[in-house]
Amino acid sequence: MPSRKDPTSKRLFDQFRQTRLVNGRKVFESLLSQPGKTYDQIFNLEDDRIYLYMARKALHLTNSKDDQKFVKAFDAAGLDHRDPMDWRTLLSCFVEAHFGTKETKPVKWNALYLNEVFRDYSEVRTNNPKFKDTEICRFLQKDKRYKARYGGSFDALRKLVRAAKNPEHNILLRYSETSDPLVKVLRDILASKGIDWNERFEEWAKEMITADYFKINETETDNTT
Repeated sequence: MPSRKDPTSKRLFDQFRQTRLVNGRKVFESLLSQPGKTYDQIFNLEDDRIYLYMARKALHLTNSKDDQKFVKAFDAAGLDHRDPMDWRTLLSCFVEAHFGTKETKPVKWNALYLNEVFRDYSEVRTNNPKFKDTEICRFLQKDKRYKARYGGSFDALRKLVRAAKNPEHNILLRYSETSDPLVKVLRDILASKGIDWNERFEEWAKEMITADYFKINETETDNTT
Protein backbone atom coordinates (compact mmCIF):
# COMPACT_ATOMS: atom_id res chain seq x y z
CA MET A 1 0.00 0.00 0.00
CA PRO A 2 1.36 3.46 -0.83
CA SER A 3 2.51 5.77 1.94
CA ARG A 4 -0.10 8.21 3.16
CA LYS A 5 2.59 10.90 3.03
CA ASP A 6 2.44 10.78 -0.75
CA PRO A 7 0.15 13.65 -1.95
CA THR A 8 -1.89 11.38 -4.23
CA SER A 9 -2.33 8.75 -1.52
CA LYS A 10 -3.24 11.40 1.07
CA ARG A 11 -5.94 12.74 -1.24
CA LEU A 12 -7.19 9.19 -1.83
CA PHE A 13 -7.51 8.41 1.88
CA ASP A 14 -9.17 11.78 2.50
CA GLN A 15 -11.76 10.77 -0.11
CA PHE A 16 -12.20 7.40 1.61
CA ARG A 17 -12.82 9.17 4.91
CA GLN A 18 -15.38 11.53 3.39
CA THR A 19 -17.14 8.60 1.72
CA ARG A 20 -17.49 6.84 5.05
CA LEU A 21 -18.88 10.00 6.65
CA VAL A 22 -21.56 10.59 4.01
CA ASN A 23 -22.24 7.00 3.04
CA GLY A 24 -25.61 7.01 1.29
CA ARG A 25 -26.56 3.69 2.82
CA LYS A 26 -26.20 5.05 6.36
CA VAL A 27 -28.09 8.22 5.47
CA PHE A 28 -30.93 6.16 4.01
CA GLU A 29 -31.16 3.90 7.06
CA SER A 30 -31.15 6.81 9.49
CA LEU A 31 -33.61 9.07 7.68
CA LEU A 32 -35.73 7.20 5.15
CA SER A 33 -35.82 3.55 6.08
CA GLN A 34 -39.05 2.06 7.40
CA PRO A 35 -38.94 1.21 11.13
CA GLY A 36 -37.40 -2.22 11.71
CA LYS A 37 -36.08 -2.61 8.14
CA THR A 38 -32.49 -2.26 7.02
CA TYR A 39 -31.10 -1.11 3.68
CA ASP A 40 -30.40 -4.73 2.67
CA GLN A 41 -33.97 -5.75 3.38
CA ILE A 42 -35.40 -2.98 1.22
CA PHE A 43 -32.82 -3.23 -1.56
CA ASN A 44 -32.14 -6.95 -1.83
CA LEU A 45 -29.14 -7.07 -4.18
CA GLU A 46 -29.57 -10.82 -4.57
CA ASP A 47 -32.66 -9.97 -6.61
CA ASP A 48 -31.44 -9.57 -10.21
CA ARG A 49 -34.09 -6.99 -11.01
CA ILE A 50 -33.01 -4.75 -8.16
CA TYR A 51 -29.34 -5.36 -8.87
CA LEU A 52 -29.66 -4.48 -12.57
CA TYR A 53 -31.68 -1.36 -11.81
CA MET A 54 -29.12 -0.09 -9.27
CA ALA A 55 -26.17 -0.97 -11.53
CA ARG A 56 -27.70 0.95 -14.44
CA LYS A 57 -28.46 3.88 -12.15
CA ALA A 58 -24.95 3.92 -10.67
CA LEU A 59 -22.99 3.43 -13.90
CA HIS A 60 -24.94 5.84 -16.09
CA LEU A 61 -22.95 9.04 -16.61
CA THR A 62 -24.44 12.44 -17.38
CA ASN A 63 -23.01 15.83 -18.32
CA SER A 64 -22.75 16.86 -14.69
CA LYS A 65 -19.42 18.17 -13.37
CA ASP A 66 -18.91 15.14 -11.12
CA ASP A 67 -19.69 12.64 -13.86
CA GLN A 68 -17.32 14.33 -16.31
CA LYS A 69 -14.43 13.35 -14.03
CA PHE A 70 -15.34 9.73 -14.73
CA VAL A 71 -15.57 10.41 -18.46
CA LYS A 72 -12.05 11.88 -18.46
CA ALA A 73 -10.73 8.81 -16.65
CA PHE A 74 -12.34 6.46 -19.17
CA ASP A 75 -11.02 8.51 -22.10
CA ALA A 76 -7.49 8.52 -20.66
CA ALA A 77 -7.62 4.73 -20.29
CA GLY A 78 -9.10 4.23 -23.76
CA LEU A 79 -12.23 2.65 -22.26
CA ASP A 80 -15.99 3.03 -22.81
CA HIS A 81 -17.99 4.14 -19.77
CA ARG A 82 -21.13 2.55 -21.27
CA ASP A 83 -19.59 -0.92 -20.95
CA PRO A 84 -19.87 -2.41 -17.41
CA MET A 85 -16.79 -4.57 -18.05
CA ASP A 86 -14.79 -1.42 -18.76
CA TRP A 87 -15.84 -0.10 -15.37
CA ARG A 88 -14.25 -3.17 -13.83
CA THR A 89 -11.11 -2.66 -15.95
CA LEU A 90 -10.83 0.96 -14.84
CA LEU A 91 -11.30 -0.02 -11.20
CA SER A 92 -8.69 -2.75 -11.62
CA CYS A 93 -6.20 -0.14 -12.86
CA PHE A 94 -6.98 2.03 -9.83
CA VAL A 95 -6.56 -0.87 -7.39
CA GLU A 96 -3.32 -2.05 -8.98
CA ALA A 97 -1.84 1.46 -8.96
CA HIS A 98 -2.67 2.17 -5.32
CA PHE A 99 -2.73 -1.23 -3.66
CA GLY A 100 -0.88 -3.60 -5.97
CA THR A 101 2.49 -5.12 -5.14
CA LYS A 102 5.36 -3.18 -6.68
CA GLU A 103 7.76 -5.22 -8.81
CA THR A 104 11.27 -5.11 -7.36
CA LYS A 105 13.10 -7.39 -9.79
CA PRO A 106 15.98 -5.66 -11.58
CA VAL A 107 15.42 -4.79 -15.22
CA LYS A 108 17.33 -6.98 -17.68
CA TRP A 109 18.27 -5.48 -21.03
CA ASN A 110 19.32 -7.29 -24.16
CA ALA A 111 23.02 -6.73 -24.92
CA LEU A 112 22.43 -5.81 -28.56
CA TYR A 113 19.69 -3.36 -27.58
CA LEU A 114 21.99 -1.68 -25.05
CA ASN A 115 24.60 -1.40 -27.78
CA GLU A 116 22.08 0.37 -30.05
CA VAL A 117 21.23 2.78 -27.23
CA PHE A 118 24.92 3.46 -26.64
CA ARG A 119 25.40 4.06 -30.37
CA ASP A 120 22.54 6.61 -30.45
CA TYR A 121 23.83 8.24 -27.26
CA SER A 122 27.35 8.50 -28.70
CA GLU A 123 26.07 9.93 -31.97
CA VAL A 124 24.14 12.71 -30.23
CA ARG A 125 27.05 13.44 -27.91
CA THR A 126 29.51 13.65 -30.81
CA ASN A 127 27.26 16.11 -32.65
CA ASN A 128 26.54 18.07 -29.46
CA PRO A 129 29.71 17.89 -27.34
CA LYS A 130 28.42 20.42 -24.79
CA PHE A 131 25.30 18.40 -24.00
CA LYS A 132 25.03 16.80 -20.58
CA ASP A 133 23.46 13.37 -20.26
CA THR A 134 20.06 14.81 -19.30
CA GLU A 135 20.11 17.00 -22.42
CA ILE A 136 21.07 14.02 -24.57
CA CYS A 137 18.15 12.03 -23.16
CA ARG A 138 15.73 14.87 -23.92
CA PHE A 139 17.14 15.10 -27.43
CA LEU A 140 16.63 11.35 -27.95
CA GLN A 141 12.99 11.71 -26.95
CA LYS A 142 12.29 14.77 -29.13
CA ASP A 143 14.35 14.37 -32.29
CA LYS A 144 12.46 12.60 -35.08
CA ARG A 145 15.42 10.30 -35.80
CA TYR A 146 15.29 8.76 -32.33
CA LYS A 147 12.00 9.50 -30.55
CA ALA A 148 10.17 6.45 -31.93
CA ARG A 149 12.65 4.25 -30.03
CA TYR A 150 12.53 6.17 -26.76
CA GLY A 151 8.89 6.92 -26.11
CA GLY A 152 8.77 5.85 -22.45
CA SER A 153 9.22 7.99 -19.37
CA PHE A 154 12.21 10.33 -19.07
CA ASP A 155 13.45 8.62 -15.90
CA ALA A 156 13.30 5.21 -17.60
CA LEU A 157 15.39 6.55 -20.49
CA ARG A 158 17.99 7.99 -18.11
CA LYS A 159 18.34 4.58 -16.45
CA LEU A 160 18.58 2.93 -19.85
CA VAL A 161 21.34 5.30 -20.98
CA ARG A 162 23.25 4.77 -17.72
CA ALA A 163 23.07 1.01 -18.27
CA ALA A 164 24.16 1.36 -21.90
CA LYS A 165 27.25 3.31 -20.77
CA ASN A 166 28.14 0.86 -18.03
CA PRO A 167 30.30 -2.15 -19.03
CA GLU A 168 28.76 -4.05 -16.12
CA HIS A 169 25.45 -4.05 -18.02
CA ASN A 170 26.55 -3.48 -21.61
CA ILE A 171 28.89 -6.39 -22.30
CA LEU A 172 29.79 -4.97 -25.70
CA LEU A 173 31.76 -2.21 -23.93
CA ARG A 174 34.04 -4.79 -22.35
CA TYR A 175 37.24 -6.08 -23.88
CA SER A 176 38.23 -2.91 -25.70
CA GLU A 177 41.03 -4.76 -27.50
CA THR A 178 38.41 -6.83 -29.34
CA SER A 179 36.59 -5.05 -32.16
CA ASP A 180 33.97 -7.60 -33.21
CA PRO A 181 30.81 -7.44 -31.01
CA LEU A 182 30.05 -11.15 -31.44
CA VAL A 183 33.52 -12.05 -30.19
CA LYS A 184 32.85 -9.84 -27.15
CA VAL A 185 29.63 -11.74 -26.47
CA LEU A 186 31.44 -15.08 -26.72
CA ARG A 187 34.16 -13.81 -24.38
CA ASP A 188 31.54 -12.76 -21.86
CA ILE A 189 29.78 -16.15 -22.03
CA LEU A 190 33.04 -17.96 -21.34
CA ALA A 191 33.94 -15.51 -18.59
CA SER A 192 30.58 -16.15 -16.89
CA LYS A 193 31.51 -19.84 -16.84
CA GLY A 194 34.90 -19.12 -15.31
CA ILE A 195 36.84 -19.88 -18.50
CA ASP A 196 39.80 -17.61 -19.21
CA TRP A 197 40.07 -16.16 -22.68
CA ASN A 198 43.20 -16.85 -24.72
CA GLU A 199 44.53 -16.59 -28.25
CA ARG A 200 43.17 -20.01 -29.15
CA PHE A 201 39.64 -18.92 -28.24
CA GLU A 202 40.18 -15.67 -30.12
CA GLU A 203 41.06 -17.48 -33.33
CA TRP A 204 38.24 -19.99 -32.89
CA ALA A 205 35.70 -17.20 -32.34
CA LYS A 206 36.83 -15.28 -35.41
CA GLU A 207 36.53 -18.42 -37.53
CA MET A 208 33.02 -19.04 -36.19
CA ILE A 209 31.74 -15.65 -37.27
CA THR A 210 33.35 -15.42 -40.71
CA ALA A 211 31.10 -15.00 -43.72
CA ASP A 212 32.08 -18.43 -45.06
CA TYR A 213 30.77 -20.10 -41.88
CA PHE A 214 27.37 -18.44 -42.20
CA LYS A 215 27.20 -19.24 -45.92
CA ILE A 216 27.79 -22.91 -45.12
CA ASN A 217 24.98 -22.84 -42.55
CA GLU A 218 22.61 -21.13 -44.99
CA THR A 219 23.40 -23.77 -47.64
CA GLU A 220 22.74 -26.59 -45.19
CA THR A 221 19.46 -24.94 -44.13
CA ASP A 222 18.36 -24.53 -47.75
CA ASN A 223 19.08 -28.21 -48.44
CA THR A 224 16.91 -29.33 -45.52
CA THR A 225 13.85 -27.31 -46.55
